[in-house]
Amino acid sequence: GIRCSTVSGALRVSSGPPPCTTPACALTQTRTAPVSDALKNDADVVLAAVGHGFQALNFAAPALKNDKRVCLAAVTANGRALQMLAGTKMAGNAEVVKTAVTQQAFLLKFAAEELKGDLAFLKECAAANPEIAKYVPRELAAHFVIGGGG
Repeated sequence: GIRCSTVSGALRVSSGPPPCTTPACALTQTRTAPVSDALKNDADVVLAAVGHGFQALNFAAPALKNDKRVCLAAVTANGRALQMLAGTKMAGNAEVVKTAVTQQAFLLKFAAEELKGDLAFLKECAAANPEIAKYVPRELAAHFVIGGGG
C-alpha cells in the first residue's frame, strides 16, 4: 500500500507493505515508548526480531543476550550483532563468534580474549575467511599469511 508521512514539514509518500505490527517488530522499530519486560524476556519474540534486524538485541533482556539460540540467530542475520555481545558469555562462544567473523573479519576484536588467543580456533576461522589474519593478536600473526588461507 501507499503510506504518507511528513518529514520536516514536507509530505513523504512511500509504497510497500504497511508497517509491521507484530511483537517482534516492536523490538526492531524506532522506539518512542519503553519496550515491555514481557517482550524483552520472550525468547520467541526476540528470536523473530533479530531475524528482522540484529539491533533488536539492544532491547532483549540480559539473559537473552546470553542465549545461544538468540545470539546465533542475530549474528547469522548480521555478524555485526557480535558488537552488542562484547562482554557477554556469547562473545566467548566459538560458534557464535565464528559465524560473525566469517562474515566480517574485523569483528574478531569483539570476541572474548580466550578465543582471540586460541590458535586452533583462529585457524578454523581463517579457513572460512582469510581476512581474519589481519586481526589476529600480534603474538600469533606469524602463524598466518596475511591475505592467504592461513
